[in-house]
Amino acid sequence: MVINHLLLPNLNINNEKAVPEVYKRILEGYLDYLNTALEYESIAMSEVVAGVISELILYNEIKHDWFLIIKDLLEYDELPISYSKNYGEKLYGFNSQWLQHTVHATYNHSFIMNLLNKSQFDYSSIILDLVQPDGYIYNKKVSATNPRTRMKSELLMSLAMGLSLIDSSRIPEQCIVKIKTFDKTEFVTAEYFKLFCLKLLKIDNLETYCNYNDILLERCFTGTGYADFNVQDKVDDYMGTLKRTARDKSVASPLITVYAGEIAEVLGSSTLDLYNSNKEKYIQHLSLNPLDITAYKMRDLNADFGESITPFEIFSTIILNN
Repeated sequence: MVINHLLLPNLNINNEKAVPEVYKRILEGYLDYLNTALEYESIAMSEVVAGVISELILYNEIKHDWFLIIKDLLEYDELPISYSKNYGEKLYGFNSQWLQHTVHATYNHSFIMNLLNKSQFDYSSIILDLVQPDGYIYNKKVSATNPRTRMKSELLMSLAMGLSLIDSSRIPEQCIVKIKTFDKTEFVTAEYFKLFCLKLLKIDNLETYCNYNDILLERCFTGTGYADFNVQDKVDDYMGTLKRTARDKSVASPLITVYAGEIAEVLGSSTLDLYNSNKEKYIQHLSLNPLDITAYKMRDLNADFGESITPFEIFSTIILNN
């Protein structure tokens, strides 16, 4: 069974050989965490996505009644929401903002309901209500941040998720103009989301919109896998100045390496051949060192900033091994 989520393209969940035992144990631990969280009705929509996929990989079936869980905890006023009330209240300084209807939550709601073969909302109309005059798609009531100071990857991910839910005949013209005129970025994630949008809109000559990405992929290869950006290219979007990067290191990620492959496929045989060669090296490296998925660290702190190996990183290694 192959499933497609924007963040996990072409994930074959029935490939047993692609899931080492150490990864299975991590996914089992994640499901144990969700079991405890659900006892306290504390859950995020993104966690449900990871939970559903983990169950399908481990057991080849869905164990929890995710439909009922979502209906009880992750819908409000007939709209998908990002967090349950108890999840929002456990976040520091966030208890008054927990009720968030977002593009991300709506996309994940649609993805889960498709897997469950359950009745769904009119996602197209829901998303059309979130289209902004400048062509971006996000809920301004949740975040009024100026697009100029938002991460390009965030804006393009939200645009890609939104466009994938709008009926093709109803896609607003400003969204089409936005994606066709979007400047190049220095991020693999942003370029992947942009490419996804271009494919969705059936834009011809994709390579003309991505022809600078061969250089980006070259600069983002770390020697094992691919990083989202080259640290020397870090620029403050607001000030237009280079950031201090002398002590920064590029971190390879299975997730980013998957996106690099999607980009390489439209850039010609030489770029694709180089990517495939690099990917094989990374696969071999992870087969010998399955836990070498480095956590992001604050520059001057020893502690990890967040989990080092998340379910989505494991799902990405499965894609790489297919």
